[in-house]
Amino acid sequence: MSKFNELFIYFFFDKELINSEEWRDLPGSSKAFYFHLKSLYDGTNNNHIKFPYSAMEGVIGCSTKGSFTMAMRHLIAKGWIKKRTDLSNRRRPNLFELTFKYDHAK
Repeated sequence: MSKFNELFIYFFFDKELINSEEWRDLPGSSKAFYFHLKSLYDGTNNNHIKFPYSAMEGVIGCSTKGSFTMAMRHLIAKGWIKKRTDLSNRRRPNLFELTFKYDHAK
């Protein structure tokens, strides 16, 4: 892998999603959570995307445990993601699934 590819993560957000009312209604912390979670999706790992709280350290608006939990719950309630397993009480990352409910391009 080239050094250039190691520095960047690529994922697709289509124009319709970004301009949708559903996206605009999301709080900033939920958008940041979704961006970071989607960046871990590789096309084959959808039912088991590992996403620990530490993945959001230093992210403005979503770096505290409270804002992380609030963003996660908001995305689950709106149908953007599903929580597959809750391993947080065992000091392991939770597993998530993207629903692609609002994504037109998967």
